[in-house]
Amino acid sequence: MKKRYIGIALVLAGVFMSIPLFLWSKNFGLGHGGTTEAWSHFGAFFSGIVSPLLALLSLIGVLITIRTQGESNKQQAYSNQRAEDNRKHANELQIRVEEKRQENFEVSLQNENALCFMLYALRHRVIWFAL
Repeated sequence: MKKRYIGIALVLAGVFMSIPLFLWSKNFGLGHGGTTEAWSHFGAFFSGIVSPLLALLSLIGVLITIRTQGESNKQQAYSNQRAEDNRKHANELQIRVEEKRQENFEVSLQNENALCFMLYALRHRVIWFAL
């Protein structure tokens, strides 16, 4: 996606930079000679047309960057919210696990106490019957 934008920007910059060159050569022709005054006029003409066009491309680039950053911020906020929800859910599950462990421990203690009582009672009955 970004490569496409860069390619489009480079093509547009090339087109915008070639337009003044084409216009100058059509009206005045191109040559290797000439006075410094002619080259000065060409430079002023070229920069006067190309600079605003490049500024426009820069503005478009900044706007694309701002839009992309806004989308990225929205995605990040959504991800942060999901992570927070997952943390809360994990904490709730951890609390439930601890409650179940405590419950199982209490049940096992009750079962152990009941078993000990039954063994105690059985042992005393056996002893009682033996007497």
